[in-house]
Amino acid sequence: MVLLFTLTCSQDFLQAAVQLEAALYDLVKVLLAEVVRG
Repeated sequence: MVLLFTLTCSQDFLQAAVQLEAALYDLVKVLLAEVVRG
């Protein structure tokens, strides 16, 4: 039971990490575009 709970939590954490990585990547792209245009 505890193992299942841990696996579920780690899956949620993994999803959140992937979403965060995508958001950071978008932010970096925007910043780079600003620097290139600036």
